[in-house]
Amino acid sequence: VAQPESEEFGAERSNLWMETVHSLAGRFMEAGELLKFYAELSESMPWYDPRRHTTNDIVRAAIIPLSHRAGRGRAFANLSERPDAVGLLPERMVTHDWRNLFLHLVAAILADALGKDEYGAIA
Repeated sequence: VAQPESEEFGAERSNLWMETVHSLAGRFMEAGELLKFYAELSESMPWYDPRRHTTNDIVRAAIIPLSHRAGRGRAFANLSERPDAVGLLPERMVTHDWRNLFLHLVAAILADALGKDEYGAIA
């Protein structure tokens, strides 16, 4: 028989939940930072082929190694030093499929930043 949760435990879990939500909500990259990362991708992944490599490929071969600091992984979006961004929230939320081409993800984000309805011409 399951024991009902105590109010104290529920409140503690709720506080942890909210801290996590706020932490995740504060992760972002500006379009210029993404473009810089993309332009420098060949330094960390010389074999990168924009017509073949997926977002998953980029995460495994470039982002995870680049975001590994002092024996721990960090969110790649949190690596950029932005003292003026403390407390800011992103203007957009991006969702994607890890199996799609990374080129298409970058192009879609940049198209949105440029006010375009489609990303094909950018890709």
